[in-house]
Amino acid sequence: MILQAHVVGIVMVAAVVHATWNALAKASHDKLHMYLVSNVAAGLIGAVALLFLPPPDRSAWLILAVSGPMQVVYTALLYSAYRVGDLSQVYPIIRGLSPMLVALGALVFADEALSHQQYVGIIIVCVGMASLAFGHRGPGMKRDWRPLAYCVMCAAMIATYTVMDGIGVRRSGSPFAYACWLFVAYGVGAACCYPFLSRWRVPVQVARRTGRAILVGVGVVTAYGLVIYALSLGAMAPISALRETSVFMAAVIGAVFLGEPFGRRRIVAAAIVTVGLLILNIPFFE
Repeated sequence: MILQAHVVGIVMVAAVVHATWNALAKASHDKLHMYLVSNVAAGLIGAVALLFLPPPDRSAWLILAVSGPMQVVYTALLYSAYRVGDLSQVYPIIRGLSPMLVALGALVFADEALSHQQYVGIIIVCVGMASLAFGHRGPGMKRDWRPLAYCVMCAAMIATYTVMDGIGVRRSGSPFAYACWLFVAYGVGAACCYPFLSRWRVPVQVARRTGRAILVGVGVVTAYGLVIYALSLGAMAPISALRETSVFMAAVIGAVFLGEPFGRRRIVAAAIVTVGLLILNIPFFE
């Protein structure tokens, strides 16, 4: 199943937005404040939008009830991964592993069988993205098993909720209402988890950082809202692979706006990802 051009466009826009808000989050000096405010902002946006949307079909509610909290847990795991590992290693490995797991989950639970060419394309994309994690010191992650363990858990969580949302949004009858209920779950979950991660702070003390955090929340809503809509239109595995190209886009944003290096290794990784995307979306052998 080759994705239609407009679905590819939707997912690529989502990837750009995703990379942008991750760059903003990376630049933040207070990750926990960013986590709380951005997710609460996403929840408030979702709650307001729900006033104008029909409720999802009842068959999607159980999936929503599991997927929403699961994504809150994923965020907590991601925070733990960044606490013990480097962003430039953790993020690419997580985003690189998840499309292969999505392909497996979609095949088992949604009966989405892809062509051999598409599976090859997904693997090449994953290899290209994961290669961004390996710097001049070699593929080790500070010789510490904890970052890799968190990466595997995070990738498994991403794959699980992506497959669940792919099934749920198709049952819902209203992709945007489904997405908005997820965002409400983000906000509630973040507010519940924050006291266990950090002490509450007086809002005035962090007011200057709040605007950026709200902007990140808007980015969260836009990026995953577009992905949810795309999941209602096309196969999960190719959409997941396209979405995770945000890893390379984040590297470009980091090089242009944050002064991070963009050397030969990242150029090679970009070329590998490009080849994988061509194989994934152009029916050479069909």
